[in-house]
Amino acid sequence: MDPAVRRANLLVSGVELDLRREGLLRIGDVKLRVRGETRPCELLEDQGGVGLYAALREDVRAGVFATVEHGGVLRVGADVAWE
Repeated sequence: MDPAVRRANLLVSGVELDLRREGLLRIGDVKLRVRGETRPCELLEDQGGVGLYAALREDVRAGVFATVEHGGVLRVGADVAWE
């Protein structure tokens, strides 16, 4: 399924979101203040993601929401880490 269907603004890999639901996440030079977990909704099923709602309900798999603490240019392949 296209990530846009999930309304995700940014997809990252290499960090454990299920271990920390709050904190400062650095992506390259950009710093994001993670404020909490994004909850999946039933609309995922309506968009053709049969079974996706259930799959995303555990372990923060629907993602997190954040505010920009320090802006910059996001680049594909940038290092991602908790600070």
